[in-house]
Amino acid sequence: MLAVLEDALACFQRGSHAAGTCERQLFMEACTWIFSRDRGRPFAFESICETFRIDPVYIRCALARWVRCQAADAGGNVPAQPTLRAEEALACMRMRDTQRAAVVARGLSDS
Repeated sequence: MLAVLEDALACFQRGSHAAGTCERQLFMEACTWIFSRDRGRPFAFESICETFRIDPVYIRCALARWVRCQAADAGGNVPAQPTLRAEEALACMRMRDTQRAAVVARGLSDS
């Protein structure tokens, strides 16, 4: 299950700025999967997050912030792409709820 999450995050990041149709298609599929509210299937994004006790809103906010940063850098030198790995998402589950809320709030206020 963790491999499915990691692959989706990689497809999202590679495809968000890709010109090729194949990578762009994978990006769109990853987007649809990540932002779906489906919990009925065992490999749905929210089901995987629930299994690993990851806050899906935290991941979605982090990805939205990452896309905004990429768009801001599009006109200039683009820095080395940060990678959002599943291990980072798992670190989120170790945070207390108040800490996690503060992290998400900071991400939203940066927009």
